Amino acid sequence: MEKPEFSCAILPKLNLDDIEKEVGEAYHKDGPGRPPRKPIGIFKALIVERLQQIPSDRELYRRLWKDEDLRELCDIEDEEKPYQRAR
Repeated sequence: MEKPEFSCAILPKLNLDDIEKEVGEAYHKDGPGRPPRKPIGIFKALIVERLQQIPSDRELYRRLWKDEDLRELCDIEDEEKPYQRAR
């Protein structure tokens, strides 16, 4: 299995500006409802899930709770819950 440090080292070096714009278009910016989570953070969490070969969304959620470096990498604030899959 791949070491967690690999994705934490490579992901910040990627230029995700175009991806952030594209992914962000799917979320509302104003109007009713609560503000969306950071779309690029969700995208990064899914990339980490693949790079680290995390076997399930539940395991990803658990790791996002425990690993401060991973939380920072995926743009999760200290007071926020980790990203969950849609139900």
